[in-house]
Amino acid sequence: MGIRIGKVTQVFPDEGKVRVVYEDENNASLKLDVLTFNHEYLMNAVGDKVLTLHLDNGSSKGFVLGTYYGSVTPKAQKGYRKDFNNEDDANKASVTFDPEVGKFTLAAGDIELQCSYATTSVESIIKRIEALENAINH
Repeated sequence: MGIRIGKVTQVFPDEGKVRVVYEDENNASLKLDVLTFNHEYLMNAVGDKVLTLHLDNGSSKGFVLGTYYGSVTPKAQKGYRKDFNNEDDANKASVTFDPEVGKFTLAAGDIELQCSYATTSVESIIKRIEALENAINH
């Protein structure tokens, strides 16, 4: 099997595939399947550096194993961090967990909570709490 490093040039989100160009070649790969982790959906973005695995059977069939830290500095140095939609700062969101203090943070422009009882936003809940506090204090 051949392990290679390449850069994503095209993304096919409806197929779960990407095309990759390798530093030592000037052409793009065939569409490569992207490895998932427990069926988590996260497609690579154009420009991502990725590690690929190609089969030794003479076929150009291969898989994208994932991105890696190289020239990119991780946004967290401990615990867990998951970033969503990094391309658009206006709609950026993240989840972090700091195990040293037991703090879980969900950061987004708007957070909606859904359950069988109702759907509401965190903003709506905060406004209701502020209205109750104002009513009690006056």
